[in-house]
Amino acid sequence: MRTGAEYLASLNDGRVVLVDGEQVDDVTTHPAFAPVAHTIAELFDLAADPANKMQYTAPETGTAANLVFGIPRSQEELRARREAIQTWARRTQGWVGRSPDHVGTFLASFAAHPEVFAGGARDFSANVTAFHRRLLAENLYASYAIIPPQVSRATTASGWEGEFLQVGVVRETEEGLIARGSQMLATGAAIADEILVSCIKPLGPDDQDFAVSFVVPANAAGLKLYCRRPYAPAATSGFDYRRWVYRSTTSGKRSTSWRDRSPTSPSAKPSPQACTPAGRRACRTVPGAPTKAS
Repeated sequence: MRTGAEYLASLNDGRVVLVDGEQVDDVTTHPAFAPVAHTIAELFDLAADPANKMQYTAPETGTAANLVFGIPRSQEELRARREAIQTWARRTQGWVGRSPDHVGTFLASFAAHPEVFAGGARDFSANVTAFHRRLLAENLYASYAIIPPQVSRATTASGWEGEFLQVGVVRETEEGLIARGSQMLATGAAIADEILVSCIKPLGPDDQDFAVSFVVPANAAGLKLYCRRPYAPAATSGFDYRRWVYRSTTSGKRSTSWRDRSPTSPSAKPSPQACTPAGRRACRTVPGAPTKAS
């Protein structure tokens, strides 16, 4: 199963990510993306360690796979999948709302009911199940872009001035679709492997060209990711951009502490305070310390 180091190495693939008008050379070292990229890497390391019980033998591939991407077919399998997701959520304390299990769950749900994609003039069910097998085999991080640009709320894309402001199909070829346009709410796309492009806004009869759902690699030719202005590079102190770290005590109980993970403050030292139940009050007295601990 893919490890965190392998995930980080895969991000240096020529993807075009732009922040404040400048292209990012390496998302794993840029101050806007390095902290969360390394956090995602930690999640993949958790899943790759059999001791954390996040692996199972996927019937779709016959190999070990990440439980968070699995299709539960019994109460026991559903419980195991939920516990695997909880393992990740506890690691981040819920602060990574678009972790790989988020869109991964969409893709697993699609593959659980491929018949939904078999209706109409074309049968796309095999495409859906094939991509899910790849998700399982390669332990991928898929994000999404699902909201059209806010051009006009009075009408849908077919009524806007200009062609393909919202992503749509320019033409179809034997090899697939040629798409053009823009889409928003691509949380995590800059550090993802694949991006699910779709639209959650209701469409009308004249919006047929915009009724699309497809997955595209984050480094696909012609794809550009324009990111909103991030907070991390503007942090004036390591206290402004911290991450949670979990350690096991000798008694077997889990304690929470925090340390600097801000590339803008490499000299900041970890806090000596441990957010154990007995030390929560002391931890909160440190300026800039997190106010939540468990």
